[in-house]
Amino acid sequence: RDVHHYTVVFEAYPDGGSLIDPEQLESRVAHWANWLTQLGHDEGIRGAQVCIESSPDSGFRVRNLLETNRREGAPEFSDAVVNEILETHTVGAPQLVARLSVTFDGRRMDGGNKDRGVAEMAEEIGNKIPELTANLAGTGAGNVQVCTAQNIVDFTRVAYDPTVAPMVEEMQANGAGTGLSWEEAGPSFMVDGFDTLQHDRAFSRSWTMWQGPNGHFRSNALSRIVEPQADVLRKRVTLLYRPIPSARTSALVQQEQKDAVWAGSQSRYDARAAQRQAAAAKTAAEEAQGAGLERFGLIVTVSVRDKEELRFWDRQVPALLTPAKLRVRTALANQAVTFQAGMPLGLVLSDHMLIPESIRKGM
Repeated sequence: RDVHHYTVVFEAYPDGGSLIDPEQLESRVAHWANWLTQLGHDEGIRGAQVCIESSPDSGFRVRNLLETNRREGAPEFSDAVVNEILETHTVGAPQLVARLSVTFDGRRMDGGNKDRGVAEMAEEIGNKIPELTANLAGTGAGNVQVCTAQNIVDFTRVAYDPTVAPMVEEMQANGAGTGLSWEEAGPSFMVDGFDTLQHDRAFSRSWTMWQGPNGHFRSNALSRIVEPQADVLRKRVTLLYRPIPSARTSALVQQEQKDAVWAGSQSRYDARAAQRQAAAAKTAAEEAQGAGLERFGLIVTVSVRDKEELRFWDRQVPALLTPAKLRVRTALANQAVTFQAGMPLGLVLSDHMLIPESIRKGM
């Protein structure tokens, strides 16, 4: 379907959660909630993604930094320290990259299905970028930069063939760039299997969330799943958000309160029923104070060299999500689509379905 979507991608450099006192942590969570709420205030935003990608560091950046800063006549001790770093600290270290994407609806505001065009949308999105990045300042996202089209092409190419990552990194550092086009970013070979995606020189498996958190979702709930793993080519943990327009949030929270009360009256009243009613009441109170509502999902993608390694991750991925109290399952017969949806490219799957969302809600 022609959905008329336009996406801007940001690359962030999070500060991390170590040595953060509880007050500052609570402030970051509040700022992040506020950023998500702001998405719902803009009816032109269709979705957002937060993608944490981990991979083994090639060591090129460290080597390049050390070599370019060497000076002739430096003390022997300094040279010895640099040489030791080059020998021991340039390989095996994990690399962690955080990217965010925000997807905008490019259709005209008069309710038609006509696209407003690249020029008009580029101007509108460009005017909104400063506000989007400024609101991320207190979330711990660190320095936030807008990805260029070439950046997006490059990390897409690396996702489909992780073995070229050192080459791409070196070409970017040399200043010449890769020169790849969007048509060249995809795989040169791909087999979309039932539970595995084979692409170029890697095998990937993706898992999707099918049951949300059953209980409190704490700030460190996903810390284990996003931690770098040394034995994989690439691991992406992607949170998908679909903001609910602020004009509709009141009706939704009121309906949830009614459903919670009704569900509790239909069965034996237990702790979970009481928890659902309490959560619904709390959500309603927070929404009345200005909080937003989001539909959300989770995709985990692991890419390895040998298909047999994925057996280990079939057990490991659900186990790493245990602290988050949410459940995932393998995306059966949908590996290629889920792989793409887990990349920070702004793909809003619900808008690409054959049956429009407005019709699905009435079925």
